[in-house]
Amino acid sequence: GGELRNYKDIPESSIPDDLARQLKHGYYAAISYMDAQVGKVLDELDRLGLRENTIVVLWGDHGWKLGEHDAWCKHSNCENDTNGALLLSAPGMRQRGLHSRSIVEFVDIYPTLADLAGLPLPSHLEGLSFKPLLADPNRPWKQAAFSQYPRPGSRSGAGQLMGYSMRTERYRFTVWVGRNDHSKVEAIELYDHTTDPQENQNLAKRPEHAALVARLMEQWKKGPAGAAPDQKPEGRAGRPWPRWAPLLLVGAVVALFLAVNLGGSSTPTTKLTFSQFTTAVDKGQVKSVSLDPASGSMHGEFTTSGTSANDGA
Repeated sequence: GGELRNYKDIPESSIPDDLARQLKHGYYAAISYMDAQVGKVLDELDRLGLRENTIVVLWGDHGWKLGEHDAWCKHSNCENDTNGALLLSAPGMRQRGLHSRSIVEFVDIYPTLADLAGLPLPSHLEGLSFKPLLADPNRPWKQAAFSQYPRPGSRSGAGQLMGYSMRTERYRFTVWVGRNDHSKVEAIELYDHTTDPQENQNLAKRPEHAALVARLMEQWKKGPAGAAPDQKPEGRAGRPWPRWAPLLLVGAVVALFLAVNLGGSSTPTTKLTFSQFTTAVDKGQVKSVSLDPASGSMHGEFTTSGTSANDGA
């Protein structure tokens, strides 16, 4: 890594083992130091009583190589450099301390923070709020993440290159193109993370992977827009509703509406329009529905304006 050579006493050749151990020692010491500083910030939030009103997000702007691929620092399209840490804690999270294997990108951080804070999102954003993953970390999400990093030139004399890398759940697919002419493909890299998580075997030129390369190339051409998740209506736990759920919900709402507005019980009754009832259901204000065996009528208990009322029919 050229960055490392800017520091004192770093040789131009491969890093010897004793120096490599010293560099790793310093790297882990820096992580330990930062961990302690984060702890101080969180303790202060608790002391000030701000924890339950504060969104905390911790991430690194890139990954880091510690000798992998005989390189150091961060300047490449490798997994070591493009995969960074990302931790988030928000008030009211029901799923705490969990890890998600879903794909997210750093361009998603701002939309997520704005979404959690209830702020409007500009229409030009490329990122996507991953707030739904906080409720259900295992739900289907993005198909791929994208990154890019240049190279100064190529052996073929094509001039400066730009590498555009796509990371799917299983593969890393990187296409090197002319920096000023993206139609000129100089090279392709393909790594299978199920068998080669360190990305040491480039499979792109192997004949048996030709169909896979063609498929990934089509996905790569679609870019981030083609990798967006299919966001279907969700249940309370963040999972998609089953297909029959709308029919069941409509049936329950109609039954409760008719019971409250058309019944003849002596229990105090509040007459509501159908629209008011659907709004109450949508807001989660309906607490329970029960049948009165004596009168054959139905009762619905719901909350309005912070109070609870038993509205009978």
